[in-house]
Amino acid sequence: MLFNTIKKMAAYCKEYNAQTAPVVKPRQYLLPPSAAYIPKYREILENATHLLIGGTTGSGKSVILNGLLHTALALYGPGDMSFILIDPKIVELSAYKRLPHTLRYETDPAEVLTLLRQVYGFMMDRYEQMDRTGERKYNGTKLVIVIDELADLLLSSYGKAIKAELVKLLQKGRAANIMIIMATQSPSRKILSADI
Repeated sequence: MLFNTIKKMAAYCKEYNAQTAPVVKPRQYLLPPSAAYIPKYREILENATHLLIGGTTGSGKSVILNGLLHTALALYGPGDMSFILIDPKIVELSAYKRLPHTLRYETDPAEVLTLLRQVYGFMMDRYEQMDRTGERKYNGTKLVIVIDELADLLLSSYGKAIKAELVKLLQKGRAANIMIIMATQSPSRKILSADI
């Protein structure tokens, strides 16, 4: 069901990109004029635990990532949903790095490892707050961590440590209102082990 939805949304976005490509300048941020895909992307942002987008070059990963980010920017203020953007190729997510929703933008694997450790501490602070208030789920700002080309990070010299931090966030993030969206050209068992 989820993958069928994503496939349909990718088609909407491809049509939008084809219509606007001649007039959109590089790195310019523009909300699509058609909101036809927004309800489905909103459903993903609000209800999915985490999301893994895998596929070869040209298969629509970027379309889906941008569709999710556009939807978040259209529907939520920075106090409702914030981003941490991890962009090893320094291409896909750079257009979003100066927006008020973006807390951090990182490209270097060493800095990514430090950042993920900080996010883990942040997540545990939320768990402590939930324990004090008796809540089962954190009700404050949703934190969405977007990772483009996960394989590049996992194959770096910091890959093993990055994977360990990522697994901890994937396992415990939902209750702390933390969602991780990962994209990769290499969704193989060699790259993505069962724990991810």
